[in-house]
Amino acid sequence: MFMPIKRQRVSDEIVDQVKNLISQGKLKPGDRLSPERKLIEEFGVSRPSLREALNSLVAQGFLEVKQGDRTFVKSITSEKPQDPLSLLLKADTQKSFHLIEVRKAMETWGAPSMLPKRGHRRGC
Repeated sequence: MFMPIKRQRVSDEIVDQVKNLISQGKLKPGDRLSPERKLIEEFGVSRPSLREALNSLVAQGFLEVKQGDRTFVKSITSEKPQDPLSLLLKADTQKSFHLIEVRKAMETWGAPSMLPKRGHRRGC
């Protein structure tokens, strides 16, 4: 009846905070984020957690890193949104293996329907 509670990774919490600030208009396209050291202090997190979150936000198209390792909020209207499936696969590589298994199962299931029927000749 009950579902187990999933613990959220620290980097995911950072991602959620930044996305919320963008959606609320508190962070606008072109805004420069504080330096890494200051962000670590503000969030109260480790450097690897912050970097993982920033990399995720860059991959999703919310942030961009320009020359000199400066991180800016990216305009989400400047380019087309990414395919949700590719975002899902980037977020969890294990899902790509599951997707391959599903594809194999579907191909196996559909293969007999591609064979010629008995009594019918090809090309007739």
